[in-house]
Amino acid sequence: MADNVHISVNSRGYNWFSLTVYTQDDSYWTFKDCRIRANRGSTTGTWQSFTPQYENTWSTGCVVTGLSAYTSYTLEVQVKWTDTGNWSASYYKTVRTLGNATIVSSPTIKPDMNPFDLSIRCTTYASGLYYKVQIFTDHLDIYSNPLQINTTGTADRTFQFSASARTTAINSFGSAMTTNKVWVRLYTYSNSACTNEVDSVSFLKNITIQLSEQYSKPTFSNFTFQDTESGVTAVTGSNQIMLQTFSSLRVVAGSASANNGADLSKYEVIVGRVTKTENVSRTSISSKTIDFGSINTYGDNTAITIRVTDSRGFKTSVTKYAKVIRYERPKLSRYIVNREDEVEETLQVNLAGSISSIVPSSSEVNSLQMATFSYKRASDTTWIDLPILSRLTISGTNFSYAVNELLDDLSQAIRFDENASYDFRITLRDSLGSMTETVLDMIITAATGAVTILARTTQYPFPRVGINQAKPTEALEVVGNIKLSGVIKTPTGQVMSYVQEIADGQSFASFKGTGIYFYPYEAGVCVATSAPTTAPGFLEVYATSSGYALQRFTTVGGNSTTYERTYYNSSWSSWITL
Repeated sequence: MADNVHISVNSRGYNWFSLTVYTQDDSYWTFKDCRIRANRGSTTGTWQSFTPQYENTWSTGCVVTGLSAYTSYTLEVQVKWTDTGNWSASYYKTVRTLGNATIVSSPTIKPDMNPFDLSIRCTTYASGLYYKVQIFTDHLDIYSNPLQINTTGTADRTFQFSASARTTAINSFGSAMTTNKVWVRLYTYSNSACTNEVDSVSFLKNITIQLSEQYSKPTFSNFTFQDTESGVTAVTGSNQIMLQTFSSLRVVAGSASANNGADLSKYEVIVGRVTKTENVSRTSISSKTIDFGSINTYGDNTAITIRVTDSRGFKTSVTKYAKVIRYERPKLSRYIVNREDEVEETLQVNLAGSISSIVPSSSEVNSLQMATFSYKRASDTTWIDLPILSRLTISGTNFSYAVNELLDDLSQAIRFDENASYDFRITLRDSLGSMTETVLDMIITAATGAVTILARTTQYPFPRVGINQAKPTEALEVVGNIKLSGVIKTPTGQVMSYVQEIADGQSFASFKGTGIYFYPYEAGVCVATSAPTTAPGFLEVYATSSGYALQRFTTVGGNSTTYERTYYNSSWSSWITL
Protein backbone atom coordinates (compact mmCIF):
# COMPACT_ATOMS: atom_id res chain seq x y z
CA MET A 1 0.00 0.00 0.00
CA ALA A 2 1.16 3.50 -0.64
CA ASP A 3 2.00 5.93 2.15
CA ASN A 4 -0.77 6.99 4.53
CA VAL A 5 -3.79 8.30 2.65
CA HIS A 6 -5.82 11.16 4.11
CA ILE A 7 -9.52 11.63 3.25
CA SER A 8 -11.27 14.80 4.31
CA VAL A 9 -15.07 14.80 4.64
CA ASN A 10 -16.54 18.25 4.08
CA SER A 11 -20.19 18.90 4.70
CA ARG A 12 -22.47 21.60 6.00
CA GLY A 13 -19.93 24.18 4.98
CA TYR A 14 -17.00 23.07 7.15
CA ASN A 15 -14.49 20.29 7.53
CA TRP A 16 -16.39 17.83 9.67
CA PHE A 17 -13.64 15.24 10.23
CA SER A 18 -10.76 13.54 8.45
CA LEU A 19 -9.94 9.90 7.80
CA THR A 20 -6.49 8.36 7.60
CA VAL A 21 -6.10 5.15 5.65
CA TYR A 22 -2.81 3.41 6.34
CA THR A 23 -1.14 0.01 6.49
CA GLN A 24 1.37 0.33 9.35
CA ASP A 25 2.18 2.39 12.39
CA ASP A 26 5.11 2.30 14.83
CA SER A 27 4.49 -1.33 15.75
CA TYR A 28 2.34 -2.72 12.96
CA TRP A 29 3.31 -4.16 9.57
CA THR A 30 0.57 -5.55 7.39
CA PHE A 31 -0.47 -6.97 4.11
CA LYS A 32 -3.89 -8.03 2.81
CA ASP A 33 -5.67 -5.48 4.97
CA CYS A 34 -5.87 -1.75 5.66
CA ARG A 35 -6.74 0.43 8.59
CA ILE A 36 -8.86 3.54 8.80
CA ARG A 37 -8.68 6.03 11.67
CA ALA A 38 -11.18 8.90 12.18
CA ASN A 39 -10.42 12.28 13.65
CA ARG A 40 -13.41 14.51 14.36
CA GLY A 41 -12.96 18.11 13.35
CA SER A 42 -16.07 19.73 14.89
CA THR A 43 -18.15 19.50 18.03
CA THR A 44 -21.47 20.66 16.55
CA GLY A 45 -22.58 17.20 15.62
CA THR A 46 -21.75 13.59 16.08
CA TRP A 47 -21.04 10.82 13.64
CA GLN A 48 -21.71 7.17 13.97
CA SER A 49 -20.45 5.03 11.14
CA PHE A 50 -18.37 4.66 8.03
CA THR A 51 -19.10 2.51 5.05
CA PRO A 52 -15.94 1.16 3.39
CA GLN A 53 -17.32 -1.18 0.71
CA TYR A 54 -19.88 -2.42 3.18
CA GLU A 55 -21.45 -0.73 6.15
CA ASN A 56 -19.41 -1.13 9.31
CA THR A 57 -20.29 0.83 12.41
CA TRP A 58 -17.40 1.82 14.68
CA SER A 59 -16.38 4.73 16.82
CA THR A 60 -12.94 5.97 15.82
CA GLY A 61 -11.58 3.52 13.27
CA CYS A 62 -11.70 0.11 11.73
CA VAL A 63 -9.62 -2.54 10.00
CA VAL A 64 -10.72 -3.82 6.64
CA THR A 65 -9.59 -7.42 6.35
CA GLY A 66 -9.76 -10.29 3.85
CA LEU A 67 -8.10 -8.33 1.04
CA SER A 68 -5.65 -9.76 -1.46
CA ALA A 69 -1.98 -8.91 -1.38
CA TYR A 70 -0.68 -6.32 -3.80
CA THR A 71 -4.15 -5.41 -5.00
CA SER A 72 -5.86 -2.05 -5.53
CA TYR A 73 -9.16 -1.33 -3.82
CA THR A 74 -11.52 1.62 -3.79
CA LEU A 75 -12.77 2.65 -0.37
CA GLU A 76 -16.14 4.35 -0.10
CA VAL A 77 -16.68 6.34 3.08
CA GLN A 78 -19.91 7.90 4.29
CA VAL A 79 -20.83 9.67 7.50
CA LYS A 80 -24.24 9.45 9.12
CA TRP A 81 -25.39 12.54 10.94
CA THR A 82 -26.97 11.58 14.21
CA ASP A 83 -28.96 14.77 14.54
CA THR A 84 -30.81 14.26 11.23
CA GLY A 85 -30.25 10.61 10.50
CA ASN A 86 -29.09 11.52 7.00
CA TRP A 87 -25.99 10.14 5.27
CA SER A 88 -23.40 12.37 3.81
CA ALA A 89 -22.22 12.10 0.27
CA SER A 90 -19.81 9.26 -0.51
CA TYR A 91 -16.10 9.86 -0.58
CA TYR A 92 -13.84 7.53 -2.51
CA LYS A 93 -10.13 6.63 -2.25
CA THR A 94 -8.11 4.03 -4.10
CA VAL A 95 -5.58 2.11 -1.94
CA ARG A 96 -3.27 -0.80 -2.60
CA THR A 97 -2.36 -3.53 -0.14
CA LEU A 98 1.19 -4.65 0.50
CA GLY A 99 3.04 -6.79 -1.98
CA ASN A 100 4.73 -10.10 -1.82
CA ALA A 101 7.14 -9.63 1.15
CA THR A 102 7.13 -8.06 4.59
CA ILE A 103 9.94 -7.49 7.09
CA VAL A 104 9.47 -9.30 10.38
CA SER A 105 12.66 -8.26 12.17
CA SER A 106 16.22 -7.18 11.57
CA PRO A 107 19.26 -7.63 13.83
CA THR A 108 21.92 -5.05 14.54
CA ILE A 109 23.65 -4.09 11.30
CA LYS A 110 27.45 -4.45 11.29
CA PRO A 111 28.89 -2.84 8.17
CA ASP A 112 32.51 -3.42 9.24
CA MET A 113 32.06 -7.16 8.69
CA ASN A 114 33.85 -8.30 5.56
CA PRO A 115 31.97 -9.35 3.54
CA PHE A 116 29.13 -7.09 4.62
CA ASP A 117 26.03 -9.30 4.97
CA LEU A 118 22.67 -8.49 6.52
CA SER A 119 20.29 -11.21 7.64
CA ILE A 120 16.67 -10.01 7.67
CA ARG A 121 13.78 -12.15 8.82
CA CYS A 122 11.02 -11.58 6.32
CA THR A 123 7.88 -13.19 4.99
CA THR A 124 7.40 -13.71 1.25
CA TYR A 125 4.05 -14.52 -0.35
CA ALA A 126 5.18 -15.14 -3.90
CA SER A 127 8.17 -17.04 -5.27
CA GLY A 128 10.63 -16.14 -7.98
CA LEU A 129 10.76 -12.41 -7.28
CA TYR A 130 13.86 -10.32 -6.61
CA TYR A 131 14.53 -8.21 -3.52
CA LYS A 132 16.87 -5.44 -2.44
CA VAL A 133 17.36 -3.88 0.98
CA GLN A 134 17.82 -0.17 1.38
CA ILE A 135 19.60 1.22 4.49
CA PHE A 136 19.35 4.96 4.83
CA THR A 137 19.41 8.00 7.07
CA ASP A 138 19.76 11.67 6.26
CA HIS A 139 23.45 10.99 5.59
CA LEU A 140 23.43 7.43 4.32
CA ASP A 141 21.71 5.67 1.44
CA ILE A 142 22.94 2.24 0.30
CA TYR A 143 21.34 -0.74 -1.40
CA SER A 144 22.13 -4.42 -1.15
CA ASN A 145 22.84 -6.67 -4.09
CA PRO A 146 19.70 -8.25 -5.58
CA LEU A 147 18.50 -11.48 -3.96
CA GLN A 148 16.08 -13.87 -5.66
CA ILE A 149 13.82 -15.75 -3.25
CA ASN A 150 12.17 -18.85 -4.68
CA THR A 151 10.26 -19.87 -1.59
CA THR A 152 7.41 -18.44 0.39
CA GLY A 153 6.92 -18.14 4.12
CA THR A 154 8.87 -16.58 6.98
CA ALA A 155 12.64 -17.17 7.09
CA ASP A 156 15.98 -15.41 7.55
CA ARG A 157 17.19 -13.99 4.24
CA THR A 158 20.81 -12.90 3.83
CA PHE A 159 21.44 -9.82 1.71
CA GLN A 160 24.95 -8.92 0.60
CA PHE A 161 26.28 -5.42 0.09
CA SER A 162 29.07 -4.40 -2.26
CA ALA A 163 32.46 -3.24 -1.05
CA SER A 164 31.59 0.34 -1.99
CA ALA A 165 28.34 0.14 -0.02
CA ARG A 166 30.29 -1.20 2.94
CA THR A 167 32.72 1.71 2.72
CA THR A 168 29.86 4.20 2.49
CA ALA A 169 28.20 2.73 5.59
CA ILE A 170 31.43 2.80 7.56
CA ASN A 171 32.16 6.37 6.54
CA SER A 172 28.82 7.46 7.93
CA PHE A 173 30.26 7.08 11.44
CA GLY A 174 32.21 9.84 13.12
CA SER A 175 35.64 9.10 14.59
CA ALA A 176 34.11 8.60 18.04
CA MET A 177 30.81 6.95 17.04
CA THR A 178 30.11 3.24 17.44
CA THR A 179 26.33 3.10 16.91
CA ASN A 180 23.64 4.91 14.95
CA LYS A 181 19.97 4.51 14.08
CA VAL A 182 18.87 3.83 10.50
CA TRP A 183 15.79 3.10 8.40
CA VAL A 184 15.47 -0.16 6.49
CA ARG A 185 13.23 -0.72 3.45
CA LEU A 186 12.63 -3.90 1.45
CA TYR A 187 12.00 -3.52 -2.29
CA THR A 188 10.41 -6.17 -4.51
CA TYR A 189 11.16 -6.50 -8.24
CA SER A 190 9.89 -8.77 -10.95
CA ASN A 191 13.19 -8.88 -12.90
CA SER A 192 16.81 -9.65 -11.99
CA ALA A 193 17.99 -6.24 -13.14
CA CYS A 194 15.71 -4.78 -10.46
CA THR A 195 14.24 -2.20 -12.78
CA ASN A 196 10.63 -3.26 -12.49
CA GLU A 197 9.56 -2.51 -8.93
CA VAL A 198 6.61 -4.53 -7.74
CA ASP A 199 6.18 -2.85 -4.36
CA SER A 200 8.01 -1.79 -1.20
CA VAL A 201 7.29 -1.78 2.48
CA SER A 202 7.26 1.26 4.65
CA PHE A 203 10.08 2.26 7.01
CA LEU A 204 11.31 -0.11 9.68
CA LYS A 205 12.37 2.06 12.60
CA ASN A 206 14.81 1.64 15.49
CA ILE A 207 17.27 -0.57 13.72
CA THR A 208 20.82 -0.10 15.03
CA ILE A 209 23.82 0.08 12.78
CA GLN A 210 26.98 -0.59 14.75
CA LEU A 211 30.71 -0.82 14.37
CA SER A 212 32.12 -3.69 16.43
CA GLU A 213 35.47 -4.00 18.18
CA GLN A 214 35.97 -7.35 16.49
CA TYR A 215 36.13 -5.77 13.02
CA SER A 216 37.03 -2.12 13.69
CA LYS A 217 39.68 -2.30 16.43
CA PRO A 218 43.14 -0.83 15.74
CA THR A 219 45.66 -2.78 13.73
CA PHE A 220 48.67 -3.57 15.93
CA SER A 221 50.63 -6.80 16.14
CA ASN A 222 54.15 -6.51 17.50
CA PHE A 223 56.56 -4.76 19.87
CA THR A 224 60.05 -5.21 21.28
CA PHE A 225 61.36 -4.63 24.78
CA GLN A 226 64.70 -4.27 26.51
CA ASP A 227 66.37 -3.38 29.80
CA THR A 228 68.11 -0.04 29.39
CA GLU A 229 69.84 -0.12 32.80
CA SER A 230 73.46 -0.81 31.84
CA GLY A 231 74.47 -1.68 35.39
CA VAL A 232 71.96 -4.56 35.35
CA THR A 233 72.65 -5.82 31.84
CA ALA A 234 76.40 -5.93 32.64
CA VAL A 235 75.59 -8.49 35.34
CA THR A 236 72.82 -10.48 33.62
CA GLY A 237 74.56 -10.42 30.24
CA SER A 238 71.27 -9.72 28.43
CA ASN A 239 68.91 -6.81 27.95
CA GLN A 240 66.01 -9.30 27.68
CA ILE A 241 66.31 -10.39 31.33
CA MET A 242 65.11 -8.01 34.02
CA LEU A 243 65.83 -7.52 37.71
CA GLN A 244 62.93 -6.61 39.96
CA THR A 245 62.94 -2.94 40.96
CA PHE A 246 66.34 -2.08 39.41
CA SER A 247 65.89 -2.80 35.69
CA SER A 248 64.51 -0.04 33.48
CA LEU A 249 62.04 -1.41 30.93
CA ARG A 250 61.70 0.22 27.53
CA VAL A 251 59.19 -0.96 24.92
CA VAL A 252 59.10 -0.06 21.25
CA ALA A 253 55.67 -0.61 19.71
CA GLY A 254 55.58 -1.46 16.02
CA SER A 255 53.26 0.16 13.51
CA ALA A 256 49.68 0.77 14.60
CA SER A 257 46.73 2.25 12.75
CA ALA A 258 43.13 3.06 13.54
CA ASN A 259 40.42 1.61 11.31
CA ASN A 260 37.15 2.69 9.77
CA GLY A 261 37.46 6.40 10.39
CA ALA A 262 38.75 6.33 13.97
CA ASP A 263 41.95 7.83 15.42
CA LEU A 264 44.49 6.27 17.75
CA SER A 265 43.99 7.75 21.22
CA LYS A 266 46.43 6.10 23.62
CA TYR A 267 49.06 3.46 24.30
CA GLU A 268 49.15 1.53 27.57
CA VAL A 269 52.03 -0.59 28.85
CA ILE A 270 50.92 -3.03 31.56
CA VAL A 271 53.26 -5.06 33.77
CA GLY A 272 51.80 -6.63 36.89
CA ARG A 273 49.49 -4.13 38.55
CA VAL A 274 51.20 -1.09 37.06
CA THR A 275 49.99 0.64 33.89
CA LYS A 276 51.78 3.46 32.11
CA THR A 277 49.71 5.48 29.63
CA GLU A 278 50.75 7.80 26.81
CA ASN A 279 48.06 9.69 24.92
CA VAL A 280 48.23 10.21 21.15
CA SER A 281 45.99 11.63 18.43
CA ARG A 282 46.99 10.14 15.11
CA THR A 283 45.42 7.93 12.50
CA SER A 284 48.53 5.77 12.35
CA ILE A 285 51.95 5.59 14.00
CA SER A 286 54.89 3.72 12.51
CA SER A 287 56.77 3.28 15.80
CA LYS A 288 56.25 4.32 19.43
CA THR A 289 58.90 4.19 22.20
CA ILE A 290 57.69 4.13 25.79
CA ASP A 291 59.98 4.04 28.83
CA PHE A 292 58.07 2.07 31.43
CA GLY A 293 60.77 2.16 34.14
CA SER A 294 61.18 -0.25 37.04
CA ILE A 295 59.21 -3.49 37.40
CA ASN A 296 57.74 -4.28 40.81
CA THR A 297 56.86 -7.91 40.10
CA TYR A 298 58.92 -10.96 39.17
CA GLY A 299 58.69 -14.38 37.55
CA ASP A 300 60.14 -16.44 34.72
CA ASN A 301 57.11 -15.59 32.54
CA THR A 302 56.20 -12.05 33.50
CA ALA A 303 53.61 -10.63 31.10
CA ILE A 304 54.40 -7.36 29.32
CA THR A 305 51.31 -6.09 27.51
CA ILE A 306 50.87 -3.15 25.15
CA ARG A 307 47.28 -2.07 24.59
CA VAL A 308 46.40 0.35 21.80
CA THR A 309 43.05 2.16 22.07
CA ASP A 310 41.28 4.19 19.40
CA SER A 311 38.89 7.14 19.65
CA ARG A 312 35.90 4.78 19.80
CA GLY A 313 37.33 2.91 22.76
CA PHE A 314 38.16 -0.17 20.70
CA LYS A 315 41.34 -1.92 21.86
CA THR A 316 44.01 -4.22 20.49
CA SER A 317 46.49 -5.87 22.86
CA VAL A 318 49.73 -7.73 22.31
CA THR A 319 51.47 -9.59 25.14
CA LYS A 320 55.02 -10.91 25.41
CA TYR A 321 56.75 -12.61 28.30
CA ALA A 322 60.04 -11.79 29.98
CA LYS A 323 62.13 -13.30 32.75
CA VAL A 324 62.14 -10.93 35.72
CA ILE A 325 64.46 -12.12 38.52
CA ARG A 326 63.47 -11.44 42.08
CA TYR A 327 66.03 -9.07 43.59
CA GLU A 328 66.70 -7.13 46.79
CA ARG A 329 69.61 -5.05 47.96
CA PRO A 330 72.20 -6.86 50.12
CA LYS A 331 70.59 -7.18 53.52
CA LEU A 332 71.58 -7.89 57.12
CA SER A 333 69.45 -10.31 59.06
CA ARG A 334 71.50 -9.80 62.26
CA TYR A 335 73.86 -7.05 63.34
CA ILE A 336 75.22 -6.46 66.83
CA VAL A 337 77.95 -3.87 67.36
CA ASN A 338 78.69 -2.81 70.92
CA ARG A 339 81.50 -2.14 73.36
CA GLU A 340 82.96 -5.19 75.03
CA ASP A 341 81.11 -5.60 78.33
CA GLU A 342 79.30 -2.41 77.30
CA VAL A 343 82.08 -0.27 78.78
CA GLU A 344 85.39 -1.24 77.23
CA GLU A 345 87.31 0.52 74.48
CA THR A 346 87.12 -2.48 72.15
CA LEU A 347 84.12 -3.43 70.00
CA GLN A 348 82.35 -6.74 69.72
CA VAL A 349 80.77 -7.41 66.28
CA ASN A 350 78.32 -10.10 65.26
CA LEU A 351 76.49 -9.87 61.94
CA ALA A 352 74.88 -12.09 59.29
CA GLY A 353 73.21 -11.37 55.99
CA SER A 354 72.61 -12.38 52.39
CA ILE A 355 72.53 -11.19 48.79
CA SER A 356 69.97 -12.05 46.11
CA SER A 357 70.61 -14.91 43.76
CA ILE A 358 70.87 -13.87 40.09
CA VAL A 359 70.77 -16.82 37.70
CA PRO A 360 70.02 -15.59 34.14
CA SER A 361 70.33 -19.06 32.68
CA SER A 362 72.13 -21.79 34.62
CA SER A 363 74.92 -20.13 36.62
CA GLU A 364 75.00 -17.75 39.58
CA VAL A 365 76.36 -14.34 38.54
CA ASN A 366 75.92 -12.38 41.75
CA SER A 367 78.43 -12.18 44.59
CA LEU A 368 79.27 -9.94 47.52
CA GLN A 369 81.80 -7.39 46.25
CA MET A 370 82.29 -5.07 49.20
CA ALA A 371 81.82 -5.15 52.97
CA THR A 372 83.23 -2.16 54.82
CA PHE A 373 83.05 -0.80 58.36
CA SER A 374 83.44 2.97 58.67
CA TYR A 375 83.65 4.89 61.91
CA LYS A 376 84.44 8.31 63.36
CA ARG A 377 84.00 10.22 66.57
CA ALA A 378 80.63 11.85 66.66
CA SER A 379 82.33 15.24 66.78
CA ASP A 380 84.57 14.52 63.76
CA THR A 381 83.83 14.86 60.04
CA THR A 382 86.34 12.38 58.61
CA TRP A 383 85.46 8.70 58.36
CA ILE A 384 87.93 5.85 58.75
CA ASP A 385 87.20 2.87 56.48
CA LEU A 386 87.92 -0.73 57.42
CA PRO A 387 87.32 -3.27 54.61
CA ILE A 388 86.23 -6.62 56.05
CA LEU A 389 85.19 -8.58 52.93
CA SER A 390 88.11 -10.97 53.26
CA ARG A 391 87.21 -11.64 56.91
CA LEU A 392 83.64 -12.78 56.20
CA THR A 393 82.49 -16.37 56.22
CA ILE A 394 80.62 -16.80 52.90
CA SER A 395 78.39 -19.71 51.96
CA GLY A 396 76.55 -19.32 48.67
CA THR A 397 74.59 -16.07 48.93
CA ASN A 398 74.85 -15.95 52.75
CA PHE A 399 77.63 -14.37 54.81
CA SER A 400 78.50 -13.84 58.49
CA TYR A 401 81.13 -12.23 60.72
CA ALA A 402 81.66 -12.41 64.49
CA VAL A 403 84.57 -11.13 66.64
CA ASN A 404 85.00 -10.21 70.29
CA GLU A 405 87.46 -7.47 69.40
CA LEU A 406 87.33 -5.54 66.14
CA LEU A 407 90.87 -5.50 64.71
CA ASP A 408 92.52 -3.16 62.25
CA ASP A 409 94.47 -4.24 59.18
CA LEU A 410 97.48 -4.96 61.38
CA SER A 411 95.44 -7.30 63.55
CA GLN A 412 95.52 -4.83 66.42
CA ALA A 413 92.41 -4.12 68.47
CA ILE A 414 90.82 -0.81 67.50
CA ARG A 415 90.36 1.40 70.56
CA PHE A 416 87.25 3.47 70.94
CA ASP A 417 87.60 6.02 73.73
CA GLU A 418 85.15 4.97 76.44
CA ASN A 419 84.32 8.59 77.17
CA ALA A 420 83.34 9.37 73.57
CA SER A 421 80.50 8.40 71.24
CA TYR A 422 81.18 7.15 67.71
CA ASP A 423 79.27 7.01 64.44
CA PHE A 424 79.51 3.53 62.96
CA ARG A 425 78.54 2.50 59.41
CA ILE A 426 78.25 -0.83 57.59
CA THR A 427 78.34 -0.71 53.75
CA LEU A 428 77.56 -3.73 51.57
CA ARG A 429 77.67 -4.07 47.78
CA ASP A 430 77.03 -7.00 45.46
CA SER A 431 77.79 -7.32 41.74
CA LEU A 432 75.47 -4.44 40.85
CA GLY A 433 77.75 -2.01 42.66
CA SER A 434 76.76 1.29 44.16
CA MET A 435 73.30 1.39 42.55
CA THR A 436 72.07 -1.27 44.98
CA GLU A 437 74.40 -0.81 47.95
CA THR A 438 73.13 -1.14 51.51
CA VAL A 439 74.26 1.40 54.09
CA LEU A 440 73.41 0.92 57.76
CA ASP A 441 74.29 3.64 60.31
CA MET A 442 74.39 3.29 64.08
CA ILE A 443 75.88 4.98 67.16
CA ILE A 444 78.40 3.54 69.61
CA THR A 445 77.71 5.40 72.84
CA ALA A 446 80.22 6.33 75.53
CA ALA A 447 80.90 3.66 78.17
CA THR A 448 78.00 4.37 80.52
CA GLY A 449 76.31 1.01 80.77
CA ALA A 450 73.60 0.56 83.42
CA VAL A 451 75.25 -2.57 84.79
CA THR A 452 78.98 -3.22 84.46
CA ILE A 453 80.51 -6.55 85.42
CA LEU A 454 84.29 -6.60 85.43
CA ALA A 455 86.63 -9.50 85.97
CA ARG A 456 89.63 -9.55 88.29
CA THR A 457 92.67 -7.58 87.22
CA THR A 458 96.12 -7.02 88.66
CA GLN A 459 94.94 -3.75 90.14
CA TYR A 460 91.67 -5.19 91.43
CA PRO A 461 92.06 -8.86 92.37
CA PHE A 462 88.30 -9.30 92.81
CA PRO A 463 85.27 -9.13 90.53
CA ARG A 464 83.53 -5.76 90.41
CA VAL A 465 79.95 -4.78 89.65
CA GLY A 466 78.99 -1.23 88.84
CA ILE A 467 75.44 0.07 88.67
CA ASN A 468 75.41 3.34 86.76
CA GLN A 469 79.15 3.19 87.19
CA ALA A 470 81.23 2.17 84.20
CA LYS A 471 84.43 1.52 86.19
CA PRO A 472 83.68 0.39 89.73
CA THR A 473 86.60 0.19 92.13
CA GLU A 474 84.78 -1.86 94.73
CA ALA A 475 83.06 -5.22 94.54
CA LEU A 476 79.76 -3.33 94.25
CA GLU A 477 79.50 0.33 93.42
CA VAL A 478 76.11 1.95 93.01
CA VAL A 479 75.38 5.45 91.75
CA GLY A 480 71.83 6.33 92.84
CA ASN A 481 69.30 5.24 95.45
CA ILE A 482 68.76 1.64 96.59
CA LYS A 483 65.31 0.18 97.24
CA LEU A 484 65.18 -3.11 99.19
CA SER A 485 62.37 -5.52 99.92
CA GLY A 486 64.53 -7.57 102.32
CA VAL A 487 67.53 -6.92 104.54
CA ILE A 488 71.22 -6.55 103.99
CA LYS A 489 73.28 -9.19 105.86
CA THR A 490 76.94 -9.36 106.82
CA PRO A 491 78.97 -12.29 108.17
CA THR A 492 78.37 -10.87 111.64
CA GLY A 493 74.69 -10.18 111.12
CA GLN A 494 72.45 -8.05 109.03
CA VAL A 495 72.69 -4.35 108.42
CA MET A 496 70.30 -2.32 110.55
CA SER A 497 67.03 -1.82 108.68
CA TYR A 498 63.31 -2.05 109.16
CA VAL A 499 62.17 -5.67 109.26
CA GLN A 500 58.50 -6.11 110.23
CA GLU A 501 55.64 -5.43 112.65
CA ILE A 502 55.35 -7.33 115.95
CA ALA A 503 52.22 -9.46 115.92
CA ASP A 504 49.73 -10.15 118.69
CA GLY A 505 51.00 -12.75 121.18
CA GLN A 506 54.65 -12.46 120.13
CA SER A 507 57.31 -11.97 122.85
CA PHE A 508 59.84 -9.15 122.73
CA ALA A 509 62.33 -11.69 124.13
CA SER A 510 62.29 -13.59 120.83
CA PHE A 511 63.72 -10.69 118.83
CA LYS A 512 67.49 -11.18 118.94
CA GLY A 513 68.46 -10.35 115.35
CA THR A 514 69.59 -6.93 114.20
CA GLY A 515 66.74 -4.86 112.88
CA ILE A 516 63.98 -2.39 113.54
CA TYR A 517 60.47 -3.59 114.44
CA PHE A 518 57.23 -1.76 115.03
CA TYR A 519 54.91 -2.68 117.89
CA PRO A 520 51.30 -1.58 117.11
CA TYR A 521 49.94 -2.03 120.61
CA GLU A 522 46.14 -2.05 120.94
CA ALA A 523 44.35 -3.53 123.92
CA GLY A 524 42.52 -6.69 123.03
CA VAL A 525 43.91 -6.61 119.49
CA CYS A 526 47.68 -6.63 119.57
CA VAL A 527 49.41 -7.34 122.85
CA ALA A 528 52.96 -8.70 123.02
CA THR A 529 54.60 -10.25 126.08
CA SER A 530 57.74 -8.96 127.84
CA ALA A 531 57.13 -5.45 126.47
CA PRO A 532 58.31 -2.64 128.79
CA THR A 533 54.99 -0.76 128.52
CA THR A 534 51.49 -0.89 127.10
CA ALA A 535 52.05 1.62 124.31
CA PRO A 536 52.94 1.39 120.64
CA GLY A 537 56.47 2.13 119.56
CA PHE A 538 59.66 1.03 117.75
CA LEU A 539 61.90 -1.80 118.94
CA GLU A 540 65.54 -1.57 117.88
CA VAL A 541 67.68 -4.70 118.20
CA TYR A 542 71.48 -4.73 117.90
CA ALA A 543 73.08 -8.18 117.91
CA THR A 544 76.53 -9.67 117.59
CA SER A 545 77.63 -13.00 116.19
CA SER A 546 78.71 -14.09 119.70
CA GLY A 547 75.17 -13.92 121.06
CA TYR A 548 75.03 -10.49 122.71
CA ALA A 549 72.05 -8.27 122.01
CA LEU A 550 70.66 -4.90 122.94
CA GLN A 551 66.96 -3.97 122.79
CA ARG A 552 65.82 -0.36 122.80
CA PHE A 553 62.09 0.43 122.73
CA THR A 554 60.85 3.99 122.09
CA THR A 555 57.17 4.79 122.42
CA VAL A 556 55.40 7.01 119.96
CA GLY A 557 53.09 9.83 120.94
CA GLY A 558 53.28 13.16 122.69
CA ASN A 559 55.41 11.98 125.63
CA SER A 560 57.89 9.61 124.05
CA THR A 561 59.76 7.34 126.45
CA THR A 562 62.73 5.08 125.70
CA TYR A 563 63.45 1.79 127.44
CA GLU A 564 66.50 -0.43 127.11
CA ARG A 565 67.73 -3.89 128.14
CA THR A 566 70.50 -6.36 127.15
CA TYR A 567 70.80 -10.06 126.45
CA TYR A 568 73.71 -11.91 127.99
CA ASN A 569 74.40 -15.46 129.04
CA SER A 570 71.07 -16.62 127.59
CA SER A 571 68.89 -14.25 129.60
CA TRP A 572 67.47 -10.74 129.30
CA SER A 573 68.11 -8.05 131.88
CA SER A 574 65.32 -5.92 133.29
CA TRP A 575 64.07 -2.90 131.32
CA ILE A 576 65.44 0.48 132.37
CA THR A 577 64.03 3.84 131.49
CA LEU A 578 66.43 6.22 129.76
